[in-house]
Amino acid sequence: MNSLQVRSRPSARSIATRAIFAACLVFLMRPLWMPIIQIGRGPQSEEHAKGIASGAPSLVFDMQARLLVGLNEIAGSSRMISRTLESQLKAAEEQDTSELAPYRNLVLYHHLGLADAEAAQIESLRTSGSSSDSTEMMHARLMDLYDAGEALDEESIMELRAGLGYYGKLASLHNMQAGEAAGADEAEKVALEIASRAYRTAVVFMAAAMAFILASIVGFFILLMFGLSVRSGSIRSALAPPQTKPELYLETFTLYFAMMSIAHWIAPSLASRIGGSGGILVSFGLQLLVPVLACYPLLAGARRDGLAADLGLVRGKGIAVEAVLGPLAYMATLPVIIFSMIAILPILQKLGFDIAGGAHPIVGSLKGEGARPLMIALTLFVAVVMAPLVEELMFRGYFYRALRSRWGMIASVAISAAVFAGIHPQGPIGFPLLFVIGTTLAVLREWRGSLLASLAAHATTNAVSMMVVMAM
Repeated sequence: MNSLQVRSRPSARSIATRAIFAACLVFLMRPLWMPIIQIGRGPQSEEHAKGIASGAPSLVFDMQARLLVGLNEIAGSSRMISRTLESQLKAAEEQDTSELAPYRNLVLYHHLGLADAEAAQIESLRTSGSSSDSTEMMHARLMDLYDAGEALDEESIMELRAGLGYYGKLASLHNMQAGEAAGADEAEKVALEIASRAYRTAVVFMAAAMAFILASIVGFFILLMFGLSVRSGSIRSALAPPQTKPELYLETFTLYFAMMSIAHWIAPSLASRIGGSGGILVSFGLQLLVPVLACYPLLAGARRDGLAADLGLVRGKGIAVEAVLGPLAYMATLPVIIFSMIAILPILQKLGFDIAGGAHPIVGSLKGEGARPLMIALTLFVAVVMAPLVEELMFRGYFYRALRSRWGMIASVAISAAVFAGIHPQGPIGFPLLFVIGTTLAVLREWRGSLLASLAAHATTNAVSMMVVMAM
């Protein structure tokens, strides 16, 4: 046992704290363990299958379709872009395993001019019919439009747009072009709007991919240098022995988990009343309460200067130095993320997990129908500013310090990263990526002794993700 670890006989209070923490952890990690249980039971239920037709997963499919349409617009000028289009189309087909997949594919094949694939899909739908009562009307409408070549009325088109999102918009364009009621000018205007937005999505995707590759190459060398420095002993832990009872840190983090559990319980009810923004408002309210919660150790008798040092609320080697280390750490994480996703995602997909389920619900607040500017601004503020501040203080401040008082560095980093990844809503698909990010943030906390570098890395991660989503 080193000077960072404090062993003592557990009291009734500490046992109660651990029990409450464990209960909250099981509740908050539902996005991780519920899909695993569902897969273990066998084929997905109809209700579960219909569930991915709304929310973040459907928005992922919409953005993927826009990307494919945009790549198709510029594919003629580059063989590389044509190959990218083919690979992305194949990935889209493999990832969409919902009952809406045949209908999405039919619409997309037609718009991309893939006549053979469209004919095969129509024949498959003719033979199989509708897969469930929930898609019966959609099946009839699309077969009328794409198989029989009959133009649909406005009400039918609105139903398709409501059920298929962006794909419904593509079907609406085909309906305009097939029918006599709509003028050629209107159809051309809609086609131009679809093409221009898809073109922008494709350009953003290619630019982001190039930037990601370059940053990953730089990150590989940063990671290599860091590893060599650790091996040579020039990089060591900067954590000092705790100046406050570590049990207070676990109690504070448990209170935070209890607040999160209540917020997760309230959010669905609030969202049903005020729309999809309910989750963001609950998250915003919870984060506003954290500064009050963070004062709990002070109320329990902790000294302010000792508490600040224990939690990493210090300048480290200087604000500028710590702030620069954040983006560098983010780049060093990218090669590990790539490797973990390449190695693990195919396995999860073969086990039956929905790849689109790895999207954060926050995507709906940014790109969903009716997303308002004020709510978009609040979402960005929560994601890029408040979430890093709160999560670093709680996870790498209170929780990590509590772990280090009982365990060594490797165990503490792994446990904190696993809990951090597990409570996020991305589930099993997002867990590997979030575990890598959580590991990087915890290592920064251990190495620097300050939260500034991990805060900068966390903010960089969220900011980059938000920029890409908004641009697409």
